[in-house]
Amino acid sequence: MKHELSAREKQQLDALKDTLGALLDSRAKFELLNFWAWHPSGWSSPGAVAPKSSLPRIELHEALLELVDAGLVKTKRGTDICLYAMDSKHPAYAAILQLGRLTPRRRRYLMRNVRASSSVVEAQAAS
Repeated sequence: MKHELSAREKQQLDALKDTLGALLDSRAKFELLNFWAWHPSGWSSPGAVAPKSSLPRIELHEALLELVDAGLVKTKRGTDICLYAMDSKHPAYAAILQLGRLTPRRRRYLMRNVRASSSVVEAQAAS
């Protein structure tokens, strides 16, 4: 028997999703934010940010650029490579750190909600 999340847990996760808003509107952003939840203070190359992702690299790159545009992620250009780091002064910083403390079951629930809401947004954009 699967252990279901309680109504309170679901409410807390929904509040976290609402707090993150557009920062958490795609699977690619979800994966990137999870990376920074676990590695909040380091500079990373794009390849190090999501090495185990099954998503196309272009999708991850576009999501990364959207997070840069939102001011959540900072960039530092070297001679051959661009490095990325989460901005600890961003208002969503604490909420992103909460992602790293989620159990796998809670992370799956949140991911299902991200997929559902992004499908609605895509359908609205297509009409």
